[in-house]
Amino acid sequence: MRWIRTIFLRPGDVTSDRRSKMFKRLFLPSAWVAVLLFFGPAAAYCENFFEFHLSNDFSVYHNNVSGPGSANSILTEGTNYLEVVGVSGKGHANGVNYDFYVGGQMTDDPTLDIRRYSLVNFSLNASTPQHALSLGDTFQAFSQYTLTTSLKGGAYKYLGGSHSWLPKVTAVYGLAAPRWDSIWGNRETKTTERQVYGTRVAFEPSATMAVGFNLVGLNDTEPTEAFERVYDDSMIYSMDIHYRPIPGLALFGEAAFNDIKAGIADTPGTERLKGYAVKVSAVGDEDPSRVIIEYERIDPEFDNPIGSATPDREKVKVGWRYKFTQDVHLHTNMLWFHDNLNHQKVDPRIDYYRPEIAVDWRRSFGRRYSSTRLSYNKKIARQDGENIKNDDLIYLNYRDRFGLIDTDTNLGYSFYRNESAAEQKNNEILYNTVLRSRFSAGLFVIKPAVYLGGWNYKDELSDSDDRFYEYSLGLGVDVPQARITSNIKVGRNQLDKEIGDDSSKYFGSVAIFWRPGFLGFLDRGMLFVQGFINDFDFSTESRNFREDSIMAGISITI
Repeated sequence: MRWIRTIFLRPGDVTSDRRSKMFKRLFLPSAWVAVLLFFGPAAAYCENFFEFHLSNDFSVYHNNVSGPGSANSILTEGTNYLEVVGVSGKGHANGVNYDFYVGGQMTDDPTLDIRRYSLVNFSLNASTPQHALSLGDTFQAFSQYTLTTSLKGGAYKYLGGSHSWLPKVTAVYGLAAPRWDSIWGNRETKTTERQVYGTRVAFEPSATMAVGFNLVGLNDTEPTEAFERVYDDSMIYSMDIHYRPIPGLALFGEAAFNDIKAGIADTPGTERLKGYAVKVSAVGDEDPSRVIIEYERIDPEFDNPIGSATPDREKVKVGWRYKFTQDVHLHTNMLWFHDNLNHQKVDPRIDYYRPEIAVDWRRSFGRRYSSTRLSYNKKIARQDGENIKNDDLIYLNYRDRFGLIDTDTNLGYSFYRNESAAEQKNNEILYNTVLRSRFSAGLFVIKPAVYLGGWNYKDELSDSDDRFYEYSLGLGVDVPQARITSNIKVGRNQLDKEIGDDSSKYFGSVAIFWRPGFLGFLDRGMLFVQGFINDFDFSTESRNFREDSIMAGISITI
């Protein structure tokens, strides 16, 4: 694969640092040359097929923060402004579709942006039936294990020809930078330059099969922090396949391998990682059943900062849905996962099991808008062949409409058992309901809402149990003839964390949006006023603080 690296990264004897500087100096000028050479003649030749828009959102706000924990607030005290400007266009000329967008931001609030003026977005795209070119902000997701990160650079796609054996090809090169001025900015916005290049070649030999080959490389230069993890000429390879052997059955698989050289910026040594990742899934969808089976194993040494895989993980997931009738469905699911695949950790591995069975009943009890769901879940954790956790969770959800009121109610019962040496058992009932309505009263449309009870935070691969409680009232008032919408909400919420500080908050918020007639000549013109109060109370009293904020602004599009 050395010839691919040569094409992308080694023109002649150019060094890595010089390549980085060349990217800075040549990319944006080249992009603007492309705009002039392509868009200028195209727009002139087919002026009637060109659209241009300008948007501007401007707001001024005042914040006040008080209390011993005021440093924990993310708000900047005092009066500040924020202006977001965008320029966009699209059209069709000489058989080419094109569009572009440039967005900038101005603010004196360091919480929102450490720089007063920033280029936020820049993208330029052109395409024909067979070719596509992107410059600027580009997102080319090859696969889960290779590339799922947006880049600032360029991408070319060959979309295939008339023959099925001709592949679709994507080539991409850019910097994985969080913002544009991370590339050319000074110390306040500078980040490690992570150069990324890659190629995806996809074949569709038949209507039932698609195969893709992916190659991605990354190389870090100019690290900004001494403790930062940096990557040197690292490669990731993968192959993925989609196959439908018979109607109603879809198979997917991906296998990936990496060759990573990584180290800490201020240390001379690097480690060499050669890991793998594999994922296989099958979906059978033929009424009255739908079955999903998924297996995934990611090696502890599979390290890829521009993908979306979590190293050191193995899991199996099985799901089955069965339609007894059009309104009654049965769901069963089973999840098993664990880490410490190579026994590289000191503590023994823990296996987690998540079985579930549920019944959905639409139009329950003969009511047109009702739906009921009853589920039973278990959370089991086993270590050294013994249960250290064995929890039972039962949930009942009921949704319905009674006249003008929409309801969504949940009732849950949890029985927790910690079967470690210090055995603990406790029961908990969790209840919540949301009531909403919408009705007209003369010129007004009234939308009241009530939120009562507690909700569980759910994360499939997490073993922690956090709960969120809210007791609040909301009221929306719209005046359609005057093109005014507004809403207000007051109440209290509480976050109970299994690990970390619990917190509660009294809050109130109000927002008014008006589309006045004197801005009717615009594509969109709106004035708005918003305000809120948050009063935080933490388990650690020194963290308590209160926020008061009010904002006014205008939003327009031409």
